[in-house]
Amino acid sequence: LDGIWAPPLAFHTYPILPVPLRLKFAAPEQLRWRWVRTASLEDDVEASGHIVSTEQRYTPTEADIGHYLTVEACPLWEGEVCGPVALLRMTQPVAPQPHRP
Repeated sequence: LDGIWAPPLAFHTYPILPVPLRLKFAAPEQLRWRWVRTASLEDDVEASGHIVSTEQRYTPTEADIGHYLTVEACPLWEGEVCGPVALLRMTQPVAPQPHRP
């Protein structure tokens, strides 16, 4: 797994589906996903992050507004991590749902 791509902006109630890049020797369903919310970009994901999902697709909630999301994926083999962890940290905080006229 060489990386993850996702849209650069996240909106409350709009699902995000990250895409694994250059996946080798594994299928997408063999990846372990983890979404983590932090209060700022400077926060350490492991030390102060809050896991909000372990699914590939995540829909930001009202609690995510103003916070930063990080998505991680790593390949699994027989339930064990067997490759490097790919990490994507969104550099913009989750925004409220856009208003529609």
